[in-house]
Amino acid sequence: MNKDKKISIAIDTTFMDRREAKGTAVFIRESVRALEKYSSEIDITLIHHESIPEDDLYKQFNEVIIRKIPFPRGSRKISELVFCLTSRKRYDIDYCAYPKLPSYFFLAPARHIMTMQYDGGPDTVNVDLGATKGKIKLWMLPLMRRFVDLFLATSE
Repeated sequence: MNKDKKISIAIDTTFMDRREAKGTAVFIRESVRALEKYSSEIDITLIHHESIPEDDLYKQFNEVIIRKIPFPRGSRKISELVFCLTSRKRYDIDYCAYPKLPSYFFLAPARHIMTMQYDGGPDTVNVDLGATKGKIKLWMLPLMRRFVDLFLATSE
């Protein structure tokens, strides 16, 4: 990588939007704030579903609003999928800060994928890998092993 080029990081902040006091939202917000001091080295883009002009954090970084595609069911997920497939911008890192990884995560417009998973222990201990339980769809574990470059977890 060119030393003069900033590393570009896309962070999906959807689960932070208008959720000030929720645990996941607090964690994402504080993670983004912590990256602020590295703005001379990294180019950060916050990606989410709606403009929130009253949130000063969005003014400090690049921002992408995912265009809503109306659909009777699953409109948000379909909108995210279309964004992944049509984004012209390719980031160095996509930080998927969802409480659960979407099933199309490997289509993120980035060279590397990083994800934070919350409280996954109960979902992966003594469970059949073909089952779906709680936050992690266990059939996704082989995909995660193949496509996720950095996997962070907040549980044991």
